[in-house]
Amino acid sequence: MKLKATATRTLPRQILEALDSPEVVERFRNDVVLKHLHVSPQAFGPATHYVQATDLTIELEPGWFGIEASLTKVSANRLRSASDFENALRAVEKIYLDLIERLAPPGGIRIQLFCVLQLDKAVEGPDGKDTCLIETEPRWVEPRGS
Repeated sequence: MKLKATATRTLPRQILEALDSPEVVERFRNDVVLKHLHVSPQAFGPATHYVQATDLTIELEPGWFGIEASLTKVSANRLRSASDFENALRAVEKIYLDLIERLAPPGGIRIQLFCVLQLDKAVEGPDGKDTCLIETEPRWVEPRGS
């Protein structure tokens, strides 16, 4: 499994650095892979479960910031239910939501957050239809206290 962010390259430095931090790796391991996707701690490894360095996008206009978090290479297997995938995606969203709210400077900055989980085969999605892609609704996030 691979977790990877794609973010606007002009985001504040502290946010860009946090996207590639040990905190994200630890939360990915504990809050997503072990908790929701039922991987045993012994099966978690650097070649099979990792956070890849962030890709950067070009902002369309000043202050047009976004972060997309993608969890890919996820196997649909008999140990994982459709709700496990939805819960894993919500946990991914929470990782990035927490970072944005904590690290974005106050004063009008907004960052759009969008998260997606890509499976190797279709499962029943939240709408009842079979899908290989489970997505959150894109949302605008502001720092805490704004």
